[in-house]
Amino acid sequence: MSLINDRYQFIRKLGQGNMGEVLLVHDTYMGRPVAMKLIRERPSLTEEHILRFIDEVKCQSKLQHPGIISVYDIGQADDHRIFFTMRAVEGIEFSALIRNVHETTSTQGLWGVGQDGWSFRRLIQALKQCADAVGFAHEQGVVHRDLKPQNLMIGPHREPLVLDWG
Repeated sequence: MSLINDRYQFIRKLGQGNMGEVLLVHDTYMGRPVAMKLIRERPSLTEEHILRFIDEVKCQSKLQHPGIISVYDIGQADDHRIFFTMRAVEGIEFSALIRNVHETTSTQGLWGVGQDGWSFRRLIQALKQCADAVGFAHEQGVVHRDLKPQNLMIGPHREPLVLDWG
């Protein structure tokens, strides 16, 4: 594993978006895996991009809710890129659950239950919990600017989570 700075060791890449990439890293101080969102290095990176990234961190850190992943830390990598860390969540995207339920729906329009146990009713319940998290964020003055099924996840304990507050 390579070091990102004196605290975090790279494990693997989890994903990439417009502003940054998300890595699974080992927090050597706390002895646990965490997710790290690291601003992406690119030639067109401006101070405005960096300030927007930091604003994302501040917005997400204000949101202490079971349906929103808490921010743990903010810092700078050895290559000077800004990052923040949060709980690492391995789960399933809401969009995949929607597909699974649709695949079990009969030609007569009767909703089925997927092999994973998810039904239309259960999807609606999870979506309501995500809406509650977004409502909480609105009460804090934070608006999610990219709300879509790919940014909703069901965590390992079947908890609905709203991701990517950038």
